[in-house]
Amino acid sequence: MNTLSEKIAECKTLDDLRDLLNGLPDNEVPHDNTLTSLPTFGLPGHGVENTGEVFSWNDTHVLVFADPYWETQPRCKYCGEATFHCRCGCLPR
Repeated sequence: MNTLSEKIAECKTLDDLRDLLNGLPDNEVPHDNTLTSLPTFGLPGHGVENTGEVFSWNDTHVLVFADPYWETQPRCKYCGEATFHCRCGCLPR
C-alpha cells in the first residue's frame, strides 16, 4: 500500500491532487507539513507569489481548501495570482 506522500507524488495534474485530497478518509487527511510541500504543476517561473491559502497551482488555477472540500480556483489571467490575491486591480472587489 502506498503512503500518502507516494500517492501525492503520483499525481500528474492539479485536478488529480485535488481529487486525491478530497477522497481521503478523515483519518488520513494530513495535518502536518505535508500540506506545505505539495507539488506544483505549472511551468517553471509561473508560480504564484502570494501563497497565503494557496497549497498548489498550475498555470491557470490554484488549489485551495474551501472547507470541507479542496477545490481549484482560477488564477488572474493578468497578474497570475489567485483571484482572491489579485494585485492588478482587474477584478471587482
